[in-house]
Amino acid sequence: MALLEPFGNDLTKYIIQRLNRHKISKVSEFLFANDKDLTKITNLSETTITELKRDLRKLHGVHRAQLSHIRRKIVKETKYNTGIESLDCLLGESSLFPGAVWEICGFSGTGKTQLCHTISLNLIKNYNCDTLYIDTKYDFSGIRIRQMLKSRNISKTDAGRIMQQIKVERVDTLEGVIKVLKELCVQLEIENADCKAIKFIVIDALPAIWFQHRERERMFLLSTLVNTIWKLALQYMKTFLLVNLTVYKETNLFENGLQYSQLGDTDGEVNEEALMQASVESSIVPALGRYWSSVPHLRLCIKSNEKKIEPVCKRTIAVLKNCYGPTGGNCNVSITDAGVI
Repeated sequence: MALLEPFGNDLTKYIIQRLNRHKISKVSEFLFANDKDLTKITNLSETTITELKRDLRKLHGVHRAQLSHIRRKIVKETKYNTGIESLDCLLGESSLFPGAVWEICGFSGTGKTQLCHTISLNLIKNYNCDTLYIDTKYDFSGIRIRQMLKSRNISKTDAGRIMQQIKVERVDTLEGVIKVLKELCVQLEIENADCKAIKFIVIDALPAIWFQHRERERMFLLSTLVNTIWKLALQYMKTFLLVNLTVYKETNLFENGLQYSQLGDTDGEVNEEALMQASVESSIVPALGRYWSSVPHLRLCIKSNEKKIEPVCKRTIAVLKNCYGPTGGNCNVSITDAGVI
């Protein structure tokens, strides 16, 4: 990609010198730099930065091979720790990165939503990453977030900023989730600054809306959802955390044709006792079928240890799938007022 040269009335030699001091000397480096960082370096407005990027893209263009190279560089240089020490130690180099797709699965009541709350909060606090939280079960709790912030002795000013950085969308259909993600794609294409600030996307949870549809509809909608997720992950480097259920293999809901209403509560949660009664063996697999099983880069399973007499807050997180490291490991965590630790 070409070196930066004076362009229009805004990209002057003086501005280019300031950019060079921050190791931004090429057009590609300018295009993929954060708008807020560029505003601080150049003292130009975000609107001006957006217009400059648009004009430079038209003038120079970016080939797919160059995009792939830049994407690999971003992934290599940017890592997000979850902020949960035992989990980060377990994953090591397999930590969150731009474009990663993670899944958290487990039975109802094991703490999947608590884990999503904690990771979202930690990413905002430690990396200033805005989060889009798509809530399909109406389980997101602002009161719980405030409790976590208070337990961590976060100031009221910082707590207010953190709360504002969690963008909650409540939808109760699979079509609704797809609509939200596609609208995000549209806004990113026109370089909406608020949408560009979103780095982390949580969908909590998929089974609650998946089982509403007949099998043929499910596959079409799931395929559309997966394509949209991959577009956001690969093209716009958004990081995903997706919530799923675990089911017993012999009574797998997508294979034996059991109705969601037979196994669920009125609030949309699958009843664990009903699953256990319908099961012959204890072989546990994630829900949503074989097609979905290949989607996440990393699959974590959170569970309570039934064999040990432990407080309710104790949980074990196991690695079921990992495209970037070993599988089979596990770590112990606790659910506290401050979140999952």
